Amino acid sequence: MYASGVLIVMRGTLMPPVRHHSRPAGRRPLGRSVLLAATLLLGLMVVAPTASGVTIRRVWHGNIGTGAYYGQMTIWAYLTGNGFSHLTVKHLIPSRTYSVRVWSGTCAHPGRAALSLPGIRTSATGTADRYNALSSTQLDTIWRYAHSGPISIRLVYGSSVRCANLTFPVATRIVFSYEGINLPVVMPPGGTTTFPYCNVAMYTEALSQPGEPGVTMLFAHARTGMFLPLLLQSRINGGQAMIGKYIRVYTSNSRVYTYRVTAVRRHLTSVQSAFSTWTPQLWLQTSEGPNASSLKLVIVAKYISVAKTTYAASHPRAHPVVCR
Repeated sequence: MYASGVLIVMRGTLMPPVRHHSRPAGRRPLGRSVLLAATLLLGLMVVAPTASGVTIRRVWHGNIGTGAYYGQMTIWAYLTGNGFSHLTVKHLIPSRTYSVRVWSGTCAHPGRAALSLPGIRTSATGTADRYNALSSTQLDTIWRYAHSGPISIRLVYGSSVRCANLTFPVATRIVFSYEGINLPVVMPPGGTTTFPYCNVAMYTEALSQPGEPGVTMLFAHARTGMFLPLLLQSRINGGQAMIGKYIRVYTSNSRVYTYRVTAVRRHLTSVQSAFSTWTPQLWLQTSEGPNASSLKLVIVAKYISVAKTTYAASHPRAHPVVCR
């Protein structure tokens, strides 16, 4: 029964440089003049702000109040390091300026104020709608807090406080039928509990999720009912029987992503190379030995397609337990 420890040395800012992203010929990242022009046109936009050659790395979204009664907040983070936010509010106190801050933690359990954004002035009817360009420094701050836990947005005027939890789609289930694997996927344990759970797979928070550029890494113990079949198969002809087989990963927004296995990498001492590509792909990782420091096994799979699925299929009931 082997444990799975992820051998990752995270980048200081958790925002890899854009040189790892190959852009089509003739396209350049957003320069200052392009950003200025985009800002001047934001009032006319009703969809996510994008520009030629710019790829979205992640989108956070949250409803302010039940059913978005008080509005919505969306943050787009680009591979270039910068981004945009879109805040729309309603039913607030008329003709008042609310402070806007990104917080660590949730609305119910706030941590600390991570980043202040420009305040928003409501109309005579208590509404407002505004886009803001976000610098790479501001996005670095958001990434730093987002990689250590949940984040939220708080609007405050005096005693009036409105809040939204900012979330994004995450992996919820993995099915590798060839190996008989069908597991819920959860966030790994935090705080002082660092040993991975049993009975589930987990995603690596510092990397990408399905639908985002880059590597989605799911890991689990090499134990019965978890990723043990991967380890056993890898010992037979280097795991070549897994090449070409399909893996499905379900996400919290009721999507199913299909991947095809392209490589079996054995006896790894590090998975740091997962940070060096923006090609969408899936890595399944487990240990080859009984300790967290043991060599690792990684199954690499290429992204093939995405489709809609049902809520029930993408939200299996998970029962993570502390391994013994």
